[in-house]
Formats: sequence, C-alpha cells, structure tokens
Amino acid sequence: MAVAAHSKTSWLAKLWPKQLTFGFGVAVCTAVLITEIIFLIPAGYFWYKSNESKAVEEVRLAWYHASDPAAFLTPEHKTRLGERMIRDGLLLGGVVYDSAGAPLSVFGERPVLDLNIARLSGMSVQESPNSPAIDVHLSPEETGLSHHMVVRLPTGPVEAETFMQLRNFGLSVLFIAGLTAVLFIFASMLLVIRPLRAINAALRRAVDNPDKADAYQLNMLRRDEIGQISASLNMLLTSVSVVFQDELSSLKKANEDFGFGILQYDYDDRLIAANSMAIELFKQDDFDGLRRMNRNCAQALGSRGQRPQPIVDLLGETREPMLLTLHTDTGFFTAMAFCALVKRPDQSVHHRFVAIMPMDDILEKSRLAMSGAQKAKEAQRAATIEAKEMRRLLESCLCLLEPPTQGDDAFEYSFLPDRILNDWYQEAARDELVEGDLEHGFLPPLSGDRSAIRRVLRQAMLLAYSQTKAEKPVLKVDATVKSEGRIRFSIADVSAERQDTGAAVREKSVDPTLPRAALQSALKQAGGAFDAMEITDGSVRVAFTLAAAKPMGMTEVDFKMARSA
Repeated sequence: MAVAAHSKTSWLAKLWPKQLTFGFGVAVCTAVLITEIIFLIPAGYFWYKSNESKAVEEVRLAWYHASDPAAFLTPEHKTRLGERMIRDGLLLGGVVYDSAGAPLSVFGERPVLDLNIARLSGMSVQESPNSPAIDVHLSPEETGLSHHMVVRLPTGPVEAETFMQLRNFGLSVLFIAGLTAVLFIFASMLLVIRPLRAINAALRRAVDNPDKADAYQLNMLRRDEIGQISASLNMLLTSVSVVFQDELSSLKKANEDFGFGILQYDYDDRLIAANSMAIELFKQDDFDGLRRMNRNCAQALGSRGQRPQPIVDLLGETREPMLLTLHTDTGFFTAMAFCALVKRPDQSVHHRFVAIMPMDDILEKSRLAMSGAQKAKEAQRAATIEAKEMRRLLESCLCLLEPPTQGDDAFEYSFLPDRILNDWYQEAARDELVEGDLEHGFLPPLSGDRSAIRRVLRQAMLLAYSQTKAEKPVLKVDATVKSEGRIRFSIADVSAERQDTGAAVREKSVDPTLPRAALQSALKQAGGAFDAMEITDGSVRVAFTLAAAKPMGMTEVDFKMARSA
C-alpha cells in the first residue's frame, strides 16, 4: 500500500512542471477557460432564444407590411405571398386557416403546430420535433390579415447567428485570457520566481564554497516574506563565511609557522599561495617571483635523463613522500616532498598542499616539521568537520523554507522510520561526526507525509548531535507506543556508556536554535508535537511525538475517516 502511494506521488511529480512560471500560466489560463465555458453554456441558450425571437418578429413584420388594409386578400393571395417568402428564405411553409380553425390552403412544408392546439394551449411558437424548424402562429391582429396563419421558419439562420456571437465572444475571452496569463507570468517572474531562484542559487553556491559564502549575499530591499527570508539568509551566509575565514586564517598562520616550505595549488594546479620558507628555498624575493618561476622544476632523485616537470604532476595524488631534485634560478637542492589533497563532497580536488623539506636540515627540523604538519592536519580536519556541520545547518535552513504539502497525495499509510534514521547516522559516520552504528530497537511504523516526517527525523538527530560533548558521540533511538495512535520517539546520547572515560571532547559548531526551529516547523507539517529536550550530566535527550501507522484490521477508508475526524 505504501509502495502504491509512493508510485502515485512519483507519477504526479513527473506531471507537475519543473518551473513555477509555467504552472502559474497554466493555472491562470485554465481558470479563465473554465469560467468562459461556465458562462457560454447559459449565454448560448439566451442568445439562441433572442435570435429566435428576432426571426419570428421579422416574419410577423414581413406579413404585416405585405398586406394592404384597403384590400381583401384571399387565401390564394396569401399562398402566393407565402411561396414568395419561401423563395426569399424567410419561410419553409405554412397553412392558412379560417376563423373556425379549418385549413384553407397550404404552401411549402406543413407545420406541425395546429391552430386549434395553439388556441387551446396559448402557445404561439413551437420547435418542430421532426425537422430543424420553428412553427409560429400569426393572428390577424399581428398581420393585419383576415385569416389565422401558422408558418414554419428555418432555424439555420438562427443557429448561424448564435454561432457567430459565441465565436466572437470566445475569441475575445481567449485574447483577454492570453494577455492576462502573460502579464501574470511576467509579474510572478519578477516578484516571486526570480527572487526564489536567487535564494536557491545563493544557498547552492554557499554549500559548494562555504569559505566565500558572504560573497553570495542578496541585496533585496523588499519588506515581505521573501525579503525577510533574504535578510535571514544574509545573516547565515555571513556567519558561515566568518567561521571559514577564521579557520583559513588559522591555517595560513600555521603554514607560516612550519619549518619547511608549503605550496598551495587550486583545482587547476595553479599556485595560489606559499609560505616564506618556500619562497626562501627557491631563492625568490617574494611570492610574485615564485609564481613567475619555471613550473618545470622537479625531478625524481636518481632519475637520469628525465626532463624536469611540475611538482604536482610528479607527486600526483599519492600521500607518500618522494625525494626530489628541485631546480631554482641559480642552482638546485635536494628535498623530500609530499602532497596533501583537500576534496569537495563530490570527491573532486579543491586544493593541493605540497610540503617541501630540504635534505640539508631535514634531520634537524624533522621534529618541528612533523609537529607543524600535525597542526595543519588538525586545523584542516577541524575546518572540514565544521564545514560538514555547516552543511547540515544549511539543510535546516532549506527545511524552514520548505512549503507545506497539500492534499492526500503525499500521505502514506504505513512506512518504517528506521531507514531514515540509519541513513542520517551513516552519512554522519562517513563524515566522522559520530561513531559506530545507530542503536535502536524495533521502531513502529508511521503514517503521514513521508517527506515531512523525514525532515522531522533528520532535524531531531541534528538537534541531539548539536548538544553532545563527545568528539564522536554515539546516539540511541527509542520509541514508545502511546495511546490514541501516537508514538513517542526519544533520541539520547549514550557516549558515556559506550566510550572510555578519557574519550576526546569537542564543542560542536552547530547552533541548536536553527535545527530546533526546523524540527518544530517539520513537526507542524507532519502533524507531530515536540515534547522536550533535556540535558543532564552532559547527556542530551530529545523527545517528540508522531502519528503511528493504521491499526491492523482497519481499511484505508476507515483509517482516512478516523484521521480526518
């Protein structure tokens, strides 16, 4: 059942447009067309009746003006007048009656309406049941003649006139609908779509380059909700940039304090930084001179006849030290070099650090060099850990921006939460944020909006992690079935029970305010409730409640009715 609901949701997701601009235009055009259809159905009926009345009145006036009040027209004269009107297209036929209701003459098609029926029912106009025509009773008072007449009118001109009116009105409405849709799309693009795209692009660029997050701030002067989101995003990007700039400053200071040369390359193997020791080793006055120097300056020690090549090409991605002969503008020197890589989340190379230790004083400075390398590694690791934590904070920000889902399409009647929790914990374990596997027993199935519940569980794990003290905490999840189909989840830090007493301690850079707000927002969308967050003796426990899956024996209709009640 859950699989069927998921497949239905995926099918609707494929049909839904990928851009809100197209969706807005379709919605406006559809609304206008539905309104037009609703209006045209009764309007077509009224226009038809109006044109029918005009046609009847035209025939009455034709008979009236065709008669001479000073002359007495016999039925034969009236028959000839009727035949002439048939040739002119006004009539299909008719019958001339005397005052007693007996027919005197017939011309053309004979109407179904009889004079006696017209007198008894009071009906002067009747649609023909066997042909597209209208039968009309013309009294002497209306025509100025001495006899009653029942004539048959064709409905073709009436229908043609009605069709022309409907077509002209429909084309006018379509033009107005198209113009309205274009204006609405243009307005929504300027006021809604473009700002949302700018916010999304800024968040994605900040995730890829958190060290330059403040460069992606948005200068929106709006005072509505989008402007408030932009202001909050600017504060977040500034905080992320400040954290990374502090770490980069610490890293640069550590590089300067090293007892050997450090060269830093970007992802295109361009030299972007070097410490003073590296500049001194290559006999240059400043960093600009080092950048202008020939890049083909390295040879593997003992390789005769090999042409010099760039250091990064010779070292490659290996972390093993190599003995190299490095050429300068005035000579050469022998050194040990190794390369360290800084990778992005997609495992592509972001920076390369090349350490160069001259052999002349490597024994003397080896201890200091290894100490400095350890500091750089710790600083790099700390920056990497904080970057991974900041990315999870950005996920909390995206969770706050997530609009609530509408309708029953996103509702699933039963699914297990352990996969969502294990996925988050395994991601954190790969990023070296937590230790071991997530501890949990049997977790009862849940029901509700799966995407909203996924955000609830992930933000609850992040909130519990942000309050832990251990460097790599161990988390445990317990679930208790409460009355009225509710499940109480409890996420606790059990590091003190699972790790040694002397385990490393590290303060987390995750501010609990943002994941807590994201958790409460997701709980509101998922129909849950935040119970408590307790911190005792350095251990944290986060508790919240969600809806359980439907009880056994109930049908989907029963469960849906119980849920709506």
